[in-house]
Amino acid sequence: MGKLEDMALLVAVAEAGGLSAAGRRLSLSPATMTARLKAMEERYQTRLFHRSTRAITLTRAGEDFYHAARRVLEEARHAESLLTQKEGGLSGNIRLSAPSDFGRQYLSPAIVDFSRRHPEVTFSVFLGERVEDLVANRLDMSIRVGNLPDSSLAIRHIRPNHRVLVASEAYLATHGTPAALDELHHHRCLAMLPAPICLYQGEELGLPHAAGLQDLVAERFTGFSPLDRKEVGLQFVFPQRKLQPPQVSAFMAFFIDWLGETSPSSARRR
Repeated sequence: MGKLEDMALLVAVAEAGGLSAAGRRLSLSPATMTARLKAMEERYQTRLFHRSTRAITLTRAGEDFYHAARRVLEEARHAESLLTQKEGGLSGNIRLSAPSDFGRQYLSPAIVDFSRRHPEVTFSVFLGERVEDLVANRLDMSIRVGNLPDSSLAIRHIRPNHRVLVASEAYLATHGTPAALDELHHHRCLAMLPAPICLYQGEELGLPHAAGLQDLVAERFTGFSPLDRKEVGLQFVFPQRKLQPPQVSAFMAFFIDWLGETSPSSARRR
């Protein structure tokens, strides 16, 4: 096998954490994976993995080789994507993840619009509340909400994003407008949690009752807390690398512009 194939095999094993999982990704049997790893170690006269009955982990030399191999494979992928562009058009696959509600309301219609312009680009989208491992799941990027801790991941901000307290005009007319956050303890509050579930007065409502919350906030509720200007991060997160595939860079730029021109109500109509 060629050196690029060897690098891809080592990267797959390291990121999958085992021969079987990596073999399924590469459509190779465990016996074939074992034989190829052994041949690699003999060729380079270096042990690349620690093996046990429970796990397989990189040696120090293996870690160095892994990081270098990832850079080589990313540059090879970038070079291939440049060659496959048709007369300046975009092609290739984009793998990304996003929170469920945000993905359904904003990401999905944006992908539809982008695909009309670039039909040769395909998408693999993973929606959920779990923070996906970009490297292990071979994701090009992820949309994440919240102020993220420092990490080795690169970030591209999408747009300013603020928390807001809302209530129906009828509720405020009956119960009054809270003047301070402490007064919320005396009001009937509905809170979204990351699960995602809804809590109403401390009792779980569940998803069926929470499904229409975005519509209620957008169409029937009014904001009453203009003083809360704390920004909550909304960003693309992606592995550190110098070269992004053209279709990935193009979609990030497109989505930022698209979202800036799209209101919640128009997003639902698309």
